[in-house]
Amino acid sequence: MLGWFEKEWDLAHVAPPWGDRPSIYEHIRAHVTPTRPGLTAGGDSLPDDEKVWSKSRIRWVAGGLDGALGAHGGPGEKRNAAASVFGSLKRATRVASVTNLQRLYDSVATNATIDYVDPFLELLVNDATLQTGRVHQFAKWFAQTAPDREVVKWALATLGVVSRDEVDLLVTFGRHEEFTLYAVVAVKNSASHPGRVMWELARQVKGWGRIHAIEHLAGTEDSEIKRWMLREGYDNSIMLEYTALTCATSGGLLEALSEEAVDDELLKGAGEIIDALIAGDGGPATGISDYTDGATTVDAYLGHVLRRPGTLEQFLVVDGIRRMCTDTERDWSVLAGYGWTPERREEIHRQAERFLDREHWKTVATTGLESPDTSVFETAVRAARTLGIDTWDHQFRRLLAGEDRWYWVMQTDDDERVERAIALALERIPLTEIATGPGDELGLGPAFRHHSQLDFIVQDLKRFPGKGLALVHTALRSPVIRNRNMALNALAAWGEWRWGPDTRPLLEAALKDEPVDEVKERIGKVLAGQSS
Repeated sequence: MLGWFEKEWDLAHVAPPWGDRPSIYEHIRAHVTPTRPGLTAGGDSLPDDEKVWSKSRIRWVAGGLDGALGAHGGPGEKRNAAASVFGSLKRATRVASVTNLQRLYDSVATNATIDYVDPFLELLVNDATLQTGRVHQFAKWFAQTAPDREVVKWALATLGVVSRDEVDLLVTFGRHEEFTLYAVVAVKNSASHPGRVMWELARQVKGWGRIHAIEHLAGTEDSEIKRWMLREGYDNSIMLEYTALTCATSGGLLEALSEEAVDDELLKGAGEIIDALIAGDGGPATGISDYTDGATTVDAYLGHVLRRPGTLEQFLVVDGIRRMCTDTERDWSVLAGYGWTPERREEIHRQAERFLDREHWKTVATTGLESPDTSVFETAVRAARTLGIDTWDHQFRRLLAGEDRWYWVMQTDDDERVERAIALALERIPLTEIATGPGDELGLGPAFRHHSQLDFIVQDLKRFPGKGLALVHTALRSPVIRNRNMALNALAAWGEWRWGPDTRPLLEAALKDEPVDEVKERIGKVLAGQSS
């Protein structure tokens, strides 16, 4: 009965194993505007979101789980999953029965592609008996019509090794951060001129997708790509440390800064790259300790900014350079091999001081604190802290105007200022909507905006005994675990004699109602006068 199918191998006549669920590919296509990067509004969501996240309390940003965790399973698990998927694929290419198709689809859909894709592709390219034309049809069919993201990821990875003509399909998928990594790798494996296509993909995204694309553009010799890396490419919405080193080395940062004259865009990019490299040491990404040209590049950067009036952004970069030079926690024995000798550090520190000692910086920062532009204001706040300028009044005015500045107005030791913040909180934050009873909520997302605001306030009330008791009581009755923990921190720090008459009965009731064992134990300790 299947003879006609095996001869023609026409998947158009086969019922899809996923039924009539909507296609991810068609969803993405519907949100593509050719003249604009990324996707239009609503494109970031995917048809399988509810299925994927229904059992998870944390929802990852697109591409974040694959990007941050990588292949986190054990080697045996990866190879076992790869063998299972490959076995299902071989059976389906021999006999395209309903059972075999369902087994293949289920095997792919229930395994995280990132966990097994490399050993799977090894099996795929090394099996001379496999009918790659049929594999291509399976992969393209799944890519264009499947409703499950792991199946789409598998299909893209597979297309990369069995096809040479799917660039348009890959570029379309690459616009969605969840699939950019797989699109980039597939392009690298299959396109005639992969560098330019990967560059196009990198320009379409700003999150994990850009990080992955930059990683695969490492070593480029294309002058346009190198220029873009230093002015735009390094910039991503996750953490600049993930792209800074690749862009510095592959983009030729030292070579670019060695020119006599540089454009403003390069100087801006250079500063942000240097700042990210300095911050990167000791973090999840690479840093200045991995950059062999670091000292020479910093020296060249300082030479350029010293010949200009300077901006507050440059002020912050140079301040970071100055601090690095006197950082006794760094392993200078390694950095010395990259030019960071004591003598070189002293000279770089001296140049940084020359730039930072200019008389106009306080005026520039004060002007920035009055700016209606939030980005300008934030930069001015950072500079003001270094310059010793008090920004509390500016923060409070913006809070009054509706900006969410609760964290910053609580960064004070002034009782009067804290009382003003508490009074505003009692007026602005809907306490009765928060005090709905304890739960196990993490408090993430816009639905918990007011809970988050309360958190910023209560976490600092432990430094102000007896103040904001109504806010603490509200936090004790919040469904958000962190709110309740912050309230307990405050009460433990204050001591019972500052609680007021209503607090102990409220704690005793909370002890009975608390659903989280760790918090329940803490309540008991606070009631007993023990350290929580």
